[in-house]
Amino acid sequence: MIWARDYNISSPKTLIAGIARDNRASYAAFRRRVVVGIRDEKPYVVASAVSPLDTDGDVQAQPTRQYPNALLFEDTIDLASCLDFVQDVDDGLIHIGDLEIASSRDHRQWAKEWVPTQNNYMVGAGHVISTQFSEDGRTITDSPLLAPRQAYYPDLAEAVRDWLLFPQYHGRSDARNGEVIFLLPETRAYLADAFPTKDLLTVTIAGSLVGQRELVLNGAWWENGEMRHFEEAT
Repeated sequence: MIWARDYNISSPKTLIAGIARDNRASYAAFRRRVVVGIRDEKPYVVASAVSPLDTDGDVQAQPTRQYPNALLFEDTIDLASCLDFVQDVDDGLIHIGDLEIASSRDHRQWAKEWVPTQNNYMVGAGHVISTQFSEDGRTITDSPLLAPRQAYYPDLAEAVRDWLLFPQYHGRSDARNGEVIFLLPETRAYLADAFPTKDLLTVTIAGSLVGQRELVLNGAWWENGEMRHFEEAT
C-alpha cells in the first residue's frame, strides 16, 4: 500500500535535505548500501539503499564483499555526504569504493512515495525517494557470487535480498532493481499500529512530537455505500 506518489521531483537534494531537517532528532547519520554487478569488466548498480541511523555513536560498517562478478558495499556517512551522494546520482556518476559507476541513462527521473507502516521498502512509515540509475540492474544474472573468505550467494538477486533487507523483495522481477533509493522514516508523528474491534478502531500514534504538540487524526471509512469522515484530536 502506498499513500501518495509523485514522479515529478525536480530537486531531490532539496527535498531530502528538508525531510532530514524535519526529522533531525532521529537522523544522526546514514547507512549507504550498494550491490554492484560487474559485467564485461564494467560495473553497474544492481540496487542501492540509503537510510538514516538513529544513533550518534560510531557504527561499524560491514566490510565490503568482493567477488569476480559483484561487489557488496556499505559505509556510514553524515548528512552533508548524503546530500553530495544525491547530487552525484543526479549527475549520473557515483564512486563506490574504488569503482566509478556511470548511469546508463542520460537523465534521472526522481519519484517520491509516502508509505504507511506496512510497506515493501522499510520498517515503519515514511518517505521513499528513488531514481532509476542503471538499466543493467533490471537484468539480474544467474551466476553465483563465490570468492575465498566471502559469503556465498547463489545469484545477485539473493545478494540484494540479504544485503538491502527490504521487507519484501521479488528477485529478478522487482521494480527496484537498478534504482538508488533513499529510505527516510517519518519520526515526528505517525500511525504505529491499529486494532479493529467490532465498531471500534484503536490506533497507536508514535513519534518525537507525541506529547509535545497537539495532533489531529483525520480519516474516513465506507459504510453502507457511503463514505464517512472523522477528525479527532489525539
